[in-house]
Amino acid sequence: MFSGASNEGYGAAAYIRLSDNSGRISTALLMGKSRVCPVQATTIPRLELIAAVVSINLAQHILKELQITVDQTFYHTDSTTVLHYIFNDRKRFPIFVANRVKVIKDFSENTQWRYIQSKENPADIASRGFTSQQMLNSNIWFDGPYFLRGPEELWKNDMPEGVVELEGSTSFAVHPEDEEGNAVDKFLKYYSSWHRLRTAVAVYHRLFSILKSKSQARLNGSITAEELDAALLEKQSSDISRRKLFVRK
Repeated sequence: MFSGASNEGYGAAAYIRLSDNSGRISTALLMGKSRVCPVQATTIPRLELIAAVVSINLAQHILKELQITVDQTFYHTDSTTVLHYIFNDRKRFPIFVANRVKVIKDFSENTQWRYIQSKENPADIASRGFTSQQMLNSNIWFDGPYFLRGPEELWKNDMPEGVVELEGSTSFAVHPEDEEGNAVDKFLKYYSSWHRLRTAVAVYHRLFSILKSKSQARLNGSITAEELDAALLEKQSSDISRRKLFVRK
């Protein structure tokens, strides 16, 4: 099972992997499902979580209808956020997240979930869309990623560093060699609401000022109009790109 989401839509794809006594392995697409994004704006991490639930439901349907016994089922996602939601047993999540994580945990185990890079994820096709010609020329859509046709012990499951969206907080890991932009650029990718984006940048500024001055000031408290105005004037800063900060929304 593979799931993925984008600004355009979200979806899942199911593949069957068969091996014979000679060790020959073949794979094939069983079923795919895609949906356009809801009219009401939501974040990419939440869409990825919805896609993971679609993957769970699709798997349950297939397992019920197949006339053969399936030895193992694995779920792949390119969202580290979804994996952290699933693996976190101590954090209390908002209702939206908690309800969907419960569905995932009811029908799967943590060990069944794997990370996959976006370029190897066939569900990206379901979420972003392909032309008919692109679809006909796409081996990854009809056969699945190439690693499925190799020994299971060689499958990669590397968990990369990235953004982890948990209840009430977002962690941005920024490295000096990152040439794609500073921390503020990363905010732009993970906030679909202009108001939330501006507020997050304002909180980031406040935390940065507290750390820089080494003061005992507290981070909590209402954001002022002046701080919101300052957030609009944010420019790239080398000081920002050299820090790893945890920002509370």
